[in-house]
Amino acid sequence: MTISRRTLLQGTGIGVAGAAAGAVGGIALNSGPGWLLGSELPRALHIDTDTDVPAEADVVVVGAGIAGISTALFLQRKGLKTVVFEKGCVAGEQSSRAFGWIYTNGWHPDKLELAILARKLWQGFAGQFGVDVGWRQSGNTFFLKTEQEVAAAQDWIDEARRHFPHDIDAKLLRGAELAALYPGAAANGYMSHPG
Repeated sequence: MTISRRTLLQGTGIGVAGAAAGAVGGIALNSGPGWLLGSELPRALHIDTDTDVPAEADVVVVGAGIAGISTALFLQRKGLKTVVFEKGCVAGEQSSRAFGWIYTNGWHPDKLELAILARKLWQGFAGQFGVDVGWRQSGNTFFLKTEQEVAAAQDWIDEARRHFPHDIDAKLLRGAELAALYPGAAANGYMSHPG
């Protein structure tokens, strides 16, 4: 069986996005009381695992963080018998503490496809697995100080929409729209992904 570049990128994209999502959780965990996310879930749930090692497998994945589990998930969906080995807790190390986001603003078009795919995959995980996977879509904002930054942001929005007309919801706000959201903001505009 061959694995296409697209399938490999999907698995890699989830891993990168997962590390990013874990990072956001890490900040939340360290900035408030306790070690629980806003969803009241512990940052790493204990998952009972099978201690019997299979006699054979098509692929062995070492590490049950977001990259390893995502890789195993997509390999399994392609029909490969996949085994994951983890020394500790599933998603209990860096995947539960890394800083990051899954966002699309400002990415080069060559990387934008992967960011859009990661966002779509994370949006669908809760429905696939029936549990709160910690995904929160809250948006992000880039404040722009100079007219050159405003022009560059508008150019990016135009270019990104040419490549991905149905997936880019970023917008550029100025004047009254900007003041309504951020009174007194010392910026010429901002580019927002509404979330």
